[in-house]
Amino acid sequence: MMWRKCGITVLLLLCWNSTDVLGTVTDTLMHTSDAALSEWTLALDEASASFSPDETAGLQWIASRLQEAGIPQMLKYLPLCIPSSVEEDVSRTGLWHLSPWVALRYGLVVSADHDERLVPQAATRAAISYLHDLYKLYGDWWKTIHAFVYSPSAVRAAEIRRSALAVSRIPSCAVLSDVISRTNGVADRPLDHPVMLSVLAEKTGCPADTLRHLNPLYRGDVWRPVSGYGLRLPESAALLFDSESSAWYQQSSAQISAQEEALRKAQAAAEKKKQEPEYYVVKRGDTLSKIAQRYHVRVIDLRTWNNLKSDLIRDGQRLRILRNR
Repeated sequence: MMWRKCGITVLLLLCWNSTDVLGTVTDTLMHTSDAALSEWTLALDEASASFSPDETAGLQWIASRLQEAGIPQMLKYLPLCIPSSVEEDVSRTGLWHLSPWVALRYGLVVSADHDERLVPQAATRAAISYLHDLYKLYGDWWKTIHAFVYSPSAVRAAEIRRSALAVSRIPSCAVLSDVISRTNGVADRPLDHPVMLSVLAEKTGCPADTLRHLNPLYRGDVWRPVSGYGLRLPESAALLFDSESSAWYQQSSAQISAQEEALRKAQAAAEKKKQEPEYYVVKRGDTLSKIAQRYHVRVIDLRTWNNLKSDLIRDGQRLRILRNR
């Protein structure tokens, strides 16, 4: 299906299969206009007709949040239009593919233990604030979309070079399903102390992957409390948690302490090994300079470590090397 209006070409490739792969929409940034945005929206409206009920509900949830914030509902498709080149950027994640820098700027927690970008509600609030600021900058929703997907600097570079930026529809329907499924058949409980994911899985009988899915905020195997969040558990697991959480916390604490002690010992052993000397046997053609380059040390250090009065060395000579001193 192809439209040509106002010099704008919109190409929609529909690829239907069991996983509802809907294809790609590509437009040229330089020809910004209401027509481009309308055509893009129309194409995706038609493509979304194949969404499952859960996916449709997820899309409607996003549209409602945008409407409440005074942002055009057509931008509900934005999370689904991240091109593969951006999606492959491992620093960006979550429903809205926010970078850590954007997330932190708009008040999300991004740390070794927690990542609010993976919480649809929190990520959507941050994305809406970012969209508002971008629209204030451009006064044009089509440019705003491209700046959100790439960056304001990328938009500026495209304008200077008169080049194109692609906004592509990628098959991320599962993300839409997650928006709704995380609220059905589950119960929220406070998290008062650190808890091990393995302990939760063992005690509740709930697979670790399911627990991670219900609690995307938490990273790693040790889940630590963070302001404003608790645990989201299947209802049966929540009932067990009410009566046995104290024991689970104690077991987790013991395991965490054991892990931290093992880590301390491993780090101490690694540090001790770093301080141990290495030895190199001189081969024909070797020079101190070549050996120093190989081990990333200075010639003067090699001479000091081996009590050498000059740079002369002989075949078979054993040299002591302390690379971490």
